[in-house]
Amino acid sequence: MKDDSELKAILPEHNLDTDIKEHVRSRQGKSRTKVRFITVDSEQRLCNEDAVFIFVEDYTIRQAAEHAAAHFSNSGTTPFDDLFVYLEDEKGKKLAVKDLNVNVHNMFQSDDTMIVANHNLFERENLKYYFMMVIALSFGIIMIGALVVAILYFVKFLSRLAPLY
Repeated sequence: MKDDSELKAILPEHNLDTDIKEHVRSRQGKSRTKVRFITVDSEQRLCNEDAVFIFVEDYTIRQAAEHAAAHFSNSGTTPFDDLFVYLEDEKGKKLAVKDLNVNVHNMFQSDDTMIVANHNLFERENLKYYFMMVIALSFGIIMIGALVVAILYFVKFLSRLAPLY
């Protein structure tokens, strides 16, 4: 076995902190894209996870979304059979991206978020609003029915107190 002085002569000195700083400095010229994964697993549970990616300059939105989905941390438990891409601006407004062949850096600015989902977000939100509307209408119908019953009992009560001549 060689002693420490021989190993130091063979192996270059590396400092992990400086390597990371150099890596970050070399990447600073390229734009970063915030990506939010909104997925539904096999048990129909919704999952959110945020990440930041630096995509190749000539990546299309489809290539960027596929690359992000391939590097999703829960990809083993959450399948990406269908891939849906949305743009979320700094105000939180979501827009569906129809043309996935556009350059990713032309579509997404530094303050935008690229949402990659394995389901249609708007379809799920519409279903949620549909159920809320059904519940509100049911509550309204029950309240109107209760009001009609209360009025009928009140009229019956009044008719017993003072008979009409």
